[in-house]
Amino acid sequence: MIIDNPNNPTGRTLLDRQAVETLIDNTDALLVIDEAYYEFSGVTFADMVQNCPDLAITRTMDKAFSLAGARVGYAVAGNTFLDALSSFYAFLPQSSLSAAIEALENPGYMRRNVQRVIEERERVWRALNELGAHVHQSTTNFLLVRTEIPDAVSEFREIGILVSDLSNQLPPGFIRVSIGTPEENDAFISAYLRIREAYE
Repeated sequence: MIIDNPNNPTGRTLLDRQAVETLIDNTDALLVIDEAYYEFSGVTFADMVQNCPDLAITRTMDKAFSLAGARVGYAVAGNTFLDALSSFYAFLPQSSLSAAIEALENPGYMRRNVQRVIEERERVWRALNELGAHVHQSTTNFLLVRTEIPDAVSEFREIGILVSDLSNQLPPGFIRVSIGTPEENDAFISAYLRIREAYE
């Protein structure tokens, strides 16, 4: 059983400690909780693996550490997983390993990056709400937006802004917007206003 917490694309935290304990106690399944956005949500169950051999927590350095191109991930796992994966070998380029080590030796950068993203996420959330968009609260580095703009993904693309097309996952009208720099976020907000006004 694999659950992403917080969830993509909603940005919501799905699990609490009681829910995880219930899943562990009432199923024979191996449980993997993907905490790719842990640094933004602050919610983790990694401390539970010591007493839960069938639990594994997976994380990535793509998001909070800004190392998406390095493709570095890791797991905190109980003994069932550790035994099964003991012979597993993964190759990473030296550049990826060097970047990951440097990032881990300088956690202040990650903390500052996360704080900046959270502040920008809340600013964009407020701005979109003021413009009348329906924006879901998020504990990640992105926002889920429901818009009445027809074919919003194409409209944004035409003016040079890429948003995630969720038409194959959710009902029509939903887009996912990653939080960028303040300048990138301002460009998105301005584009949203421009596109919305064109359809009013």
